[in-house]
Amino acid sequence: MAANRKRKKLSIEEKITVIETVGSGQSQRSVAKLFDVSKTQVQHIIATKDELLLEYQETLNNSQSRPKRHRKTNNEEINEATLKWYHERRSQNLPVSGSMLQEKALELSRQANNETFKASNGWLHAFIKRNGIVLKECNSIMSAVTEATAKGHGDLAVPSSSTTPAASQEQPSTSSDFVTDTYQVQDIFNFIETTILYRAVPDENLASLVEESKKGIMATERITVGLCCNLTGNEKEMPLVIGAPASKEDFRGLHTDNLPVTWETQNGAWMTTELFDKWLTNFDAKMKMQGRKTLLWVENSPSHQVNNPDITSVRIMYYPQPQLQPLCRGIIDTVKSSYRQFLLQEILARRYQHKSMDQMVKSVNVIDACYWLNYSWEKITCEQIIYCWQQAGFPVVCATTPAQRDHNLDRIAQTILDILKFEGVSLEDFYNCDLDLPTYSVIENHHSSPPQQCLSASNSPPDKPTINSYEEASELVQKLKQFAAEKNNTSILNAAMSINKEINWQVAIEND
Repeated sequence: MAANRKRKKLSIEEKITVIETVGSGQSQRSVAKLFDVSKTQVQHIIATKDELLLEYQETLNNSQSRPKRHRKTNNEEINEATLKWYHERRSQNLPVSGSMLQEKALELSRQANNETFKASNGWLHAFIKRNGIVLKECNSIMSAVTEATAKGHGDLAVPSSSTTPAASQEQPSTSSDFVTDTYQVQDIFNFIETTILYRAVPDENLASLVEESKKGIMATERITVGLCCNLTGNEKEMPLVIGAPASKEDFRGLHTDNLPVTWETQNGAWMTTELFDKWLTNFDAKMKMQGRKTLLWVENSPSHQVNNPDITSVRIMYYPQPQLQPLCRGIIDTVKSSYRQFLLQEILARRYQHKSMDQMVKSVNVIDACYWLNYSWEKITCEQIIYCWQQAGFPVVCATTPAQRDHNLDRIAQTILDILKFEGVSLEDFYNCDLDLPTYSVIENHHSSPPQQCLSASNSPPDKPTINSYEEASELVQKLKQFAAEKNNTSILNAAMSINKEINWQVAIEND
């Protein structure tokens, strides 16, 4: 038998390249062959990528903190030419982003017939560190907006002087003005709204529900959700949820301040100037307490044209097109698909408690929706957020890849659709049924239908309940949730929601 081949040891730089290569879509087997290592080694590198990225960062920091002899690399000519190009751009006050540096370096490598050079994120990180380039010197916060302007989308939109808040009066009117600004990565935020039909199921009524919601007719079936986070992903604001004025039964006496979201009401469940101004005022107050100056990217919509002279720690910038925003690059989709998985699991768990599908759907209330939204938002990782900012053109100097989608959850969701005999709508279409619905009213003088009351549980639990199945356990938890809401006991409600989520998960697995 031939002797076992000696295991090849990869350097930290090579391991980072392995992570990037797998993240680009190549299979682990092909990457293992490319680096002449075993597939097991590649799997171990991917499993420990967070630790490796941290180690790589510390290595770069240490190398910068101690003097060392400069060694010329095979790519030194490309590095020097790229640096020269960078200084020329900055001397002309032209925008430079991380992606632009990578593109220029690749162009120079092709001119030099250097086929081995790869302008990876690891190369970019090292290049910026080595030459003392920091974000505040890379004055283009988002090259994608500059490119959109150059292609005829027009200047960056800002409110007119009559509606511009005092804190925003110095906002630039063009992208070329904007690139002179400087902000730390942790102080750049994106706020975005989306509509969720929180009771929608993939049945014959889904299409009409979507159409009616566009006009604000089904105000009690929809909620507007506002999500906000910073570029590094380590700061996620509490979700803002806007619903129709709630009836007493909606919250069963629970104070809305005790929800895991910021709850607001509006007749059509729309975002309005007043509601955005209220949210912005609270966000500004938080930044003031922390002594920070922040940049907030929002959609250029009528509901965001506020006039508040007290906003001084937050500067607003408007996107020329909503789809350019970072949170539109996968975060909204992920939150919505996660929410619908919770919804399907809940309906499956309640199918023995109600006689019809209509009753099952109407038993889902805004308390459920708020908790599921919060769970879905909390599941979003820093890695996912950073990747989406990168995709939007921001110069995030960090090697990262999108988190892998959990197809097992999709498979379980599809199984639930089959069990409940939903036909005619694919799982993907169900996930995205309300993706493009408006978040603010575009119809003047439109009156929403009055809020409808949610059905409440009618039977009290027996004195000595006997639980023989997950379905029976779910029924008792529903009553416990109602009891906690009526007593305004947040601790019990939080615990009940956690138990409910676990029961639904077990029911979904059992029926898979």
